[in-house]
Amino acid sequence: MEPLTKKQIEAVVRWMKSWDILRNTAIPLRFAEHFTEELSRHRIEHLMYNRPPMGVKPKWLIDEQRKSDLSEAILRFVRAGYEVPTAWIIEYAHLINQAD
Repeated sequence: MEPLTKKQIEAVVRWMKSWDILRNTAIPLRFAEHFTEELSRHRIEHLMYNRPPMGVKPKWLIDEQRKSDLSEAILRFVRAGYEVPTAWIIEYAHLINQAD
């Protein structure tokens, strides 16, 4: 049996309205199985092509990553014997206070 076209699937879906109606009918089992596969594939394709565009990373995640980056950078500078930039300490303190 050849794969159903998108239009054929849409027509069957419109005609039957839902799969529940097909359950107790005389539709051949192979068609029912094939239709189920095609319907699933169609729904997956529909989701793939009709999803909204990607948004932005949540601010809380950015803040957590920044806090981790600052903490690691501060430790590196302290261990290497360098003076930690004041801006880093202020920003880190601000992010820590924001979390509380």
